[in-house]
Amino acid sequence: MSSPHELDPQRLDQILERLLTGVATPEEQAQVSRWMAADPRHAALVNALQEAHAQHHANDPQSVQRTDAAWQALQARIERTTVRPISDAPSIRRTTRRPRVAQWLQMAAVLAVAVTGATVWRARTADVVLSAPIGERVSTTLPDGSRMTLAAGSRARWPRRFGSGVRDVRLEGEAYFDVVHDTTQPFRVQVGDDVAEDVGTKFVVRAWPEIGGVEVAVEEGAVALGRERTAPTLLTAGDRGRAAPDGRVHVTHDGAARAAWAHGDFVFDSTTLAEALPALGRWYGVTLSAPQTMQDRRVTGRFNLLQLDPLIESLAFALDARVTRAGSIITLTPH
Repeated sequence: MSSPHELDPQRLDQILERLLTGVATPEEQAQVSRWMAADPRHAALVNALQEAHAQHHANDPQSVQRTDAAWQALQARIERTTVRPISDAPSIRRTTRRPRVAQWLQMAAVLAVAVTGATVWRARTADVVLSAPIGERVSTTLPDGSRMTLAAGSRARWPRRFGSGVRDVRLEGEAYFDVVHDTTQPFRVQVGDDVAEDVGTKFVVRAWPEIGGVEVAVEEGAVALGRERTAPTLLTAGDRGRAAPDGRVHVTHDGAARAAWAHGDFVFDSTTLAEALPALGRWYGVTLSAPQTMQDRRVTGRFNLLQLDPLIESLAFALDARVTRAGSIITLTPH
């Protein structure tokens, strides 16, 4: 299967249209996510289309299937806006219906302030949103040059005016950040009421239901973790801080292992099965389960992310468990 940015414009047009109407397959959704991650203009285009489609449907609920209205509403909104692109930029006016991707990529360059310093978007716009499908990692370069890698099943959003004063990313799930440090513009990752603020670093932020809070693991540099308007806890290289629901931060010194997935490995360091199984399930797009009597069992080891079968066999051996499979459902039970 070719990567999404290698698809011809007509195919992209079809996939985006299916995405807007809510009938895109999981494979098509994954293609769009990878296409968005490849270029900030792509992410700007998809988010602008979704916003225009939602606004049009809110005004005319009967037109939910008429995706042409979303394209037209977006074009009309842009043409009403005072935008001054660089003088030699091509026209963004659409002249034919298909394929539309090339024309809308030009329009997307105008939508996102960070794409080029020579363009300005003066209207209020929605956030840029990026998701990683189950079973895949998705990486992108943010407008300030920082790199973000989303773990499988995660979602991040950031303002189109990212880099203007404060650099904020809102996260659901887990992500690895390699931040371009700038003391004049703090880089902050927000998960609910908890905030992780960069102090020049590479770090992971995790917020899954099974961990019962927000966790930050620092690979290099330092991160300040805490609630808004409260004194944060400073974490340095090798630290792992977990913010409890009451705001208190518990610090251990096994943070380096938590970033291993961004480099191709899964590292468990006395991790409970209750936490390890959901993580593996998201990575491989399977359902992993074990009886309640095994949930508190702990796993330690380094596993390569590329192959599921050897990993499950190693896990079963370490736990003295048998493995049964039913399609995408894998169950571990005691011998």
